[in-house]
Amino acid sequence: MQAVGTRAANRKKRTRGESGKDIGADSMTPGVFDRVRGIHFPKKIPTEEAAMFLPKSDIFKDIRQEAINEISEIAFEEKHEKGAVLFREGDAARYFYVLVEGKVLLTIQDAATPHYVATKIGELFGWSSAVGRDFYSATAECLVPTTVMKVDRLDLERVFDEHPRSGKVFYRLLAEALGQRWIDLQRTWISELERERKAS
Repeated sequence: MQAVGTRAANRKKRTRGESGKDIGADSMTPGVFDRVRGIHFPKKIPTEEAAMFLPKSDIFKDIRQEAINEISEIAFEEKHEKGAVLFREGDAARYFYVLVEGKVLLTIQDAATPHYVATKIGELFGWSSAVGRDFYSATAECLVPTTVMKVDRLDLERVFDEHPRSGKVFYRLLAEALGQRWIDLQRTWISELERERKAS
């Protein structure tokens, strides 16, 4: 079995741009700003820094430290300008994201429910990838300059294959978070309908 640290080192050799094309590590400098796409290229987060941040997230708070350490080895950081689109509804769902700083608007085309804004530090979005869906169900746009932690779902699955108990905890907490998000959306929707009723 290949060690996670080795897999992480191999993953550093190539990364994938928003366009879907592979960008060789030799052709870019981590953290350099791409003014065309309005993003910084993914930068490897120091393992110790990521390992300290992840438990602050509700999704990772009860994960065993051994699994946290391995997830930290596969996490990358991206910095995005206001207006940058992280992914669009219908794009291949390869990564999930953890909010480090900023605000991200999530919208579903032609949806009856209102949009959702991710603002909580440590909040997970792009959850389609984490639950095995092939395509993102929403579009994610940065409302302000935003920093995110980005994890490839296949790498995460490999970590949880080695730490199945932590995997069960992760998916339970993810289900709870998605349920709470749905409740929050319904409350927002009802509030907006009530305001419209009073205004009419």
